[in-house]
Amino acid sequence: MEHGQILRSLRETGEYSDLTVVCGSKTFKVHRCIEGEEGVIELKAVDSYGEDEDFSCDDPDAVSSMVDFIYLGDYGLSPSAAVAATSSTPAAQQTNIFAAPDDEEIAPVEAPPVDWSSVAPPKRNKKKRHVDSFGWGVPQQGFCTEHDPEIGSPTRIPQSKGSLTMHARLYALAVKYNLSDLKKVAIEKMKLAVRGTWDREDFAKAIAVAFGATPDGDRGMRDIIIQTILSCSANLVSDPVVEKAINAVDGLPFELFKLQSTSAKRKGY
Repeated sequence: MEHGQILRSLRETGEYSDLTVVCGSKTFKVHRCIEGEEGVIELKAVDSYGEDEDFSCDDPDAVSSMVDFIYLGDYGLSPSAAVAATSSTPAAQQTNIFAAPDDEEIAPVEAPPVDWSSVAPPKRNKKKRHVDSFGWGVPQQGFCTEHDPEIGSPTRIPQSKGSLTMHARLYALAVKYNLSDLKKVAIEKMKLAVRGTWDREDFAKAIAVAFGATPDGDRGMRDIIIQTILSCSANLVSDPVVEKAINAVDGLPFELFKLQSTSAKRKGY
């Protein structure tokens, strides 16, 4: 059996587990030291207080995806995780940013998500687009595209509802538990996700997570959120859910104003 298959089996069965992680209603049988896809990872963060650590303050689905990454070097979005990510009201100041919603708040998912990490992006959509004040194209359907030069041409890639929020949550967990490789993967997945079609409520919740669950000095996920807001300004400024999420973050409206003004000056406005 190959190394990757062994790790997958250990993740699924919990065989030879020497550590238990409890998170809400979920329990994970894990191993203190894992030689996974990203190298050797010691679960020091969960080993500080004894045999069993309580992760009740974190979202169970996000923790499950984090454990997947530790063993397999990647994570996916289960239907329940994607829906749970956007079920609560966005608020950057909420006490438990990772809290899972009540069962009655969870709506069914029509189809399982697709792992786009191994799929080549589709050809660029050449359909006529509106142009905002920055000269960036905005799709007429109300969705928007990310314009990060590191990503390349914008594409329309379908996303599961809640995927933006879950990527933001995985990034926040990576910061919290010092998993640098998970931070990188969450960033890349988020960059890909904002290029496609996405739900505005999902984006609003991602704003709350990115700015409410990461330290001020960590700009990774925050910068992607800001770039997306500026790119999609024509479509997002009139959305009350997104407006509420932006205004809930101390200093974010003024930061956006400064960046918008700087961009306008460069273009001679």
